[in-house]
Amino acid sequence: MAINFLRVPTAGVDSLVVENVTTEVAGRAPSKFYHPEIRWDEIARFYEEKGLKLDAKSKEWKERVATIRNFSESFATGEPPVIQWLTSYDVIALRKGIIGAGLAPNLAFAGLVVTSDNYIVSGVRGGEVTPERVKLFGSGMYGLPVTGAMTWGEDAESLVSNVLSNELYEELGLGMDSVHSVEPLGVFQVREDSFPGIKIAARIVLNVNFAEVVQSHKTASEAWEHTSIEALKNNAIAVRSALSEGNYISTSRGALELHLNSL
Repeated sequence: MAINFLRVPTAGVDSLVVENVTTEVAGRAPSKFYHPEIRWDEIARFYEEKGLKLDAKSKEWKERVATIRNFSESFATGEPPVIQWLTSYDVIALRKGIIGAGLAPNLAFAGLVVTSDNYIVSGVRGGEVTPERVKLFGSGMYGLPVTGAMTWGEDAESLVSNVLSNELYEELGLGMDSVHSVEPLGVFQVREDSFPGIKIAARIVLNVNFAEVVQSHKTASEAWEHTSIEALKNNAIAVRSALSEGNYISTSRGALELHLNSL
């Protein structure tokens, strides 16, 4: 995989330009399938005719995923990012290389959760371990919970707040009242991988301990995303060892590397 750590634009979140527009990507389904409403069946059929296999679980993922239209200019010059969207079906097609020709402007949140007793929350990603699901979702690989595609929102603030609250609740069964602080770690871009795109990484410090996280995970609506929850000591030696020995998906690996640099 190729992970490029990027200079964060100097402009703050208030400078983001948010547009209710579908991002143009080479090979994407026709515009008529997106506006005025999303025609999910037509988009699925379009990509299936191009060779994309969408299983039942993949078809259940129906979201507008945030994208950066001008991500190259934004990260190179500090130009305010223009936020648009693609459907989750488009993102799967990007991951498979069916569209985009190497361009992956979709945004994802790469959370790194630290408990009150100073453990990093890690886990094994769930789902049937088949070549197809390993490539699309990292089934059987290590990952960090509270990581996922950033859904498009009507305003800039909702981009991070929505994904954080949703993923925290869905993957770990925790509410925002369990969060002590959220600290930005950086931005990175993944290329030549099953999870291409722009990743915004943050350290989420909880006011609950690891044992409480394990218990809460059992009640989470999407606990299946991580079949087991494991404790990783929050120190440089343990994190460095995990990076060298653990088979982490690229989104989580990038967050761990940024976190390691901050220790």
